[in-house]
Amino acid sequence: MTPPINRGAQRNRTLIRGHIRAAGQHRMPTLVVNGNPMVLNSGEDGRYERHYAFGGGSNSVEIKTGEGKSAKRVQFYEANPNQRWS
Repeated sequence: MTPPINRGAQRNRTLIRGHIRAAGQHRMPTLVVNGNPMVLNSGEDGRYERHYAFGGGSNSVEIKTGEGKSAKRVQFYEANPNQRWS
């Protein structure tokens, strides 16, 4: 597996990070941000991180297991469209 590219902090992006306790080596989990599925690279210990630029309004972040089942879903509302994450 290719390690994820760490570009460090980038303007207007926030870091999505966490830990998957039951991380398996056979199937990769999926990160779904605002309905857009992305490959979620995690370490052998199940830790992951990925930068994402959230817009104003309703946003969601979901982790799906390798089998496609929802493991965790969070929805939040960014009320300040000019919010700058750095």
